[in-house]
Amino acid sequence: MFPQPKKWPRYVVGAIVVVFVFKNPTAAAHMANNLAGLISQGAAALGKFASAIHTG
Repeated sequence: MFPQPKKWPRYVVGAIVVVFVFKNPTAAAHMANNLAGLISQGAAALGKFASAIHTG
């Protein structure tokens, strides 16, 4: 038999995130906004990288 992945760490992290959002929604909104900016910058950098590779 193959070992099955343990799912409980995901549930613990999810519960912590939910509690954090309810306890401090302003900080959670700021963190989400910062994360969105980081993802956007990463996507732009990957786009530039792919363009540089494609054009040679």
